[in-house]
Amino acid sequence: MLESEKERNIFIEAFWKQRDPTPGSPENESK
Repeated sequence: MLESEKERNIFIEAFWKQRDPTPGSPENESK
């Protein structure tokens, strides 16, 4: 369990950033 909402948001952002096939685009295609 993650401690705080902020930590959770950072984790989720990093999670999706790793899976974004086109990091330069504003939309995350793999979401």
